[in-house]
Amino acid sequence: VQWCIQTGNTLLQLLPLNDTGYDFAPYNCVSSFALDPMYLSLQSLKEVNIVPFKKDIRELRQKFKNSYNKVDYAIKQRKIEILWRIYKRSYTKGIRRFDKFIEDNNYWLNDYAIYKVLKHINGGESWESWAEFFREKNEESIMKFESENIEKIHFHYWMQWQLYEQLKGLKKYALEKGVLIMGDIPYLVSRDSCDVWSRRNYFELNLQSGAPPDMYFANGQRWGMPPYNRAALESDGHKYFKDRLRYAENFYDIYRIDH
Repeated sequence: VQWCIQTGNTLLQLLPLNDTGYDFAPYNCVSSFALDPMYLSLQSLKEVNIVPFKKDIRELRQKFKNSYNKVDYAIKQRKIEILWRIYKRSYTKGIRRFDKFIEDNNYWLNDYAIYKVLKHINGGESWESWAEFFREKNEESIMKFESENIEKIHFHYWMQWQLYEQLKGLKKYALEKGVLIMGDIPYLVSRDSCDVWSRRNYFELNLQSGAPPDMYFANGQRWGMPPYNRAALESDGHKYFKDRLRYAENFYDIYRIDH
């Protein structure tokens, strides 16, 4: 934002900030709602005491120093490990903004957090290879799993709340400085995503999206993401897309929908 002010720019366009999968591709996200924890500022976390972790944060910054103009994506897991330790030492009960965030976003947040914990427990394997009762979202099995893993599930709630607070604060700051933030909304999501696992009726899993041949790809492209079941989306007034865009409005003044 400061750079935009200095250079006379009033519009800052970002790549997608959604939680990415194993390939860290911004257009192959595992959730069209959740933001990626690697973007969290550890120094700006809400309602926590980071003093006991200052040494860890310094070491993290030194280890992943941006000296080659490239991102070492190993930072994501290292950052999450520190965030887990911070969370374990923080008292989160009674934080009204956090409670309200959970209540307002339960329509996507609960499925996402359960998906992330299940994926971790299954060694990162795709939801399609999980045990049938988890793969098919058996209600009784999911409820039992949730009660047994409530702390880990709430950790994902907490990270998403922290991201929400930080990115929403950034939007406010930028607007006060006369800079608009333009977000990038991937139209498609990864086949191995929370969206597909939890909203399977919206996707054509027997098909794969891609692009026809062009001057760059003589054989065309196969992206692998499933196309949408348009009839299912239309049947409830495109609620899925409305919810996605409504949540994105917390962080962006303008957005482009890619592909």
